[in-house]
Amino acid sequence: KREVLENQLSAVRIEVRQAQQNYDMTYLERDEDNARRTRLKSISALLNGDTQSLRGDLREVAVEAERLARQLMDCGNSGLQMKFTLDDWHSHAASRGEILAHLLSIWRRFLTERDAIDADVRRLREAANGSLQNAETRLRIESLKREVDALADQMEADNAYVEAWRAKRKELKELEQAGTGLDRQRYQVFEQAEKWCAPIENASRLADEITACISALHEASSAIEHAVEALQQQTRSQLSKPAFEIPSDQDVQAAQLQELRVQQALDDLQAQHQQHEIKVANLLNDEAITQCDRLPSDPNASLVQRMETASQVIAALKQRELVSRQERQTWEALLNDWTRDLQRDKAAEEDWQHMGTDFLESCNVVAITCNENERTLDDAGQTSFDVAIIDEVSKATPLELLMPLMRARRAVLVGDHRQLPPLFQEGDEARSIQDEVDDNEAESSEANGALTQ
Repeated sequence: KREVLENQLSAVRIEVRQAQQNYDMTYLERDEDNARRTRLKSISALLNGDTQSLRGDLREVAVEAERLARQLMDCGNSGLQMKFTLDDWHSHAASRGEILAHLLSIWRRFLTERDAIDADVRRLREAANGSLQNAETRLRIESLKREVDALADQMEADNAYVEAWRAKRKELKELEQAGTGLDRQRYQVFEQAEKWCAPIENASRLADEITACISALHEASSAIEHAVEALQQQTRSQLSKPAFEIPSDQDVQAAQLQELRVQQALDDLQAQHQQHEIKVANLLNDEAITQCDRLPSDPNASLVQRMETASQVIAALKQRELVSRQERQTWEALLNDWTRDLQRDKAAEEDWQHMGTDFLESCNVVAITCNENERTLDDAGQTSFDVAIIDEVSKATPLELLMPLMRARRAVLVGDHRQLPPLFQEGDEARSIQDEVDDNEAESSEANGALTQ
């Protein structure tokens, strides 16, 4: 049976380890799934414009992400300032998230400024070989024209407005001839930003260059939108998959419980074996068994010898049980009668009535207080004692000590000499026995002194 339990315990421990490994593996898979979903949500947030940053290698959407990155990098051939290439994408896998976020930011800045760029192209074509004027300059020119006309009307009546009229006309001509360049902030995403935003020499040629670049980017926008949509669809598809549930450790607990049960059974068997060995040792030391050399002296006795020994032991035990039964039959009636007598109602009161007098007369130790009534001892026949032991004697008054001292031939006083003495009086005029002794000695001294005089 022990071997069976040990084998079962080994098997159960293997099951516990396997269950724990499965539980840990499931938990790791759940953690990895949570991390994967977090990365997918970050990609979705970037595509939706909710964030401008992204990290990681984009392993979950590697194909779709590379397709989008390739389309955006191709915009560098059309004039956009894309700082990364496919070589960077393949050689820095851990930085693909940052690369894609940068490419998208450049593309989105272009989309934001596209309408304003188209307006700049139209203004360039309107200016032809002349100067390019922005809206603020044009508004200022129109305002100056009105002011010049108003001053001209006033000059007909008063020559004092001639100088003001000349100043406004000069400012108007300078604005019409000067013009303005393109907004540098708007064209930062283009490779030709420095050239385009320099002073304009030929507005028509510049308009043609910008138009060619915008047209190429416009053709690429469709492919980029499809790549973005494909990446979003792949991200949503993976996020729609059921998430890992929190793993249950029921299998681990069940296996551990089974291990505890088998271990407990094995411990119980070991305890039974130890108890059996103790009983065997007691039997081997029993005189009823060991007498007459019934046990074989050789520890390597054969099975037949051991069976013979067991038969002898059984016979000896039966003989011992028979002797015990005879002893019980002899005393059983008396013991049963005694038990019934003790179980009677009011057994204590009736026993005291029969044995109380004899009990008191045979008492050799009596404990009472110093204030006990003398009749208590007289009624019990305890009139004198060999020794009286008085405890806490320093707290007893002389009157309290009289009764125990008068009834004993010897007295043992026990107390603390530093104990507060007893008081004869109460209240503010309380006096101790020492106070009385001191006063008596003082009065005696005074009387003796008066007699001497």
